[in-house]
Amino acid sequence: MDKKAKIATITALVLAIAVLALLVYAAPKKCNNGVDDDNDGLVDYPNDPGCSSASDNTETSSSLVCDNGVDETNDADTLADYRLSGGDPGCASVTDTSEIDGQCDDLADNDRDGFVDYPNDPECTSFASKESNCQDSDGGFVVGSQGIISGSSGGVPYSNTDFCLDTVKLREFWCSGGTGGIPTSTDYNCPVNNATGTGGCLNGACV
Repeated sequence: MDKKAKIATITALVLAIAVLALLVYAAPKKCNNGVDDDNDGLVDYPNDPGCSSASDNTETSSSLVCDNGVDETNDADTLADYRLSGGDPGCASVTDTSEIDGQCDDLADNDRDGFVDYPNDPECTSFASKESNCQDSDGGFVVGSQGIISGSSGGVPYSNTDFCLDTVKLREFWCSGGTGGIPTSTDYNCPVNNATGTGGCLNGACV
């Protein structure tokens, strides 16, 4: 190839690269193309919080827990972000600050039964459920009536009834954290009126 042919070839190549670069640069960016590129129901800057500007080429943002394109490390369900389909149910919106659905999705043994999260904890029916199904017939830490807590722990059913340890001390069973909370027992000294001899513990309750 002679010198003129080489120059012509190089010139054509440089021109082609320049045209390609111009086309790429001039192409609409993802934050200015009229398309919901990340399937979050929001389109372009300034409507999509994942867009920092109209020239941003991604509708996600590393600063947004529910719109950063990754599943957070404290979340057990392997799903990421708020999306119209296929997203993490723990995200209520793209600006939500947590991907955790509930106790069964937080990588913690909330009910201290040795099992963690759905589907490993038998009490977890979904990522959004609680790790304990504790129920209390008298509604909580109520010493004036005899109650029964029931549920299961690690898949093993339990049922515990409030009872008197002696004439004064009551063992009160209750669900710490309310219904669905952790089964708990507390020994409580029932008040006694020394002058009248009334009070104390009787039939599993303070009288």
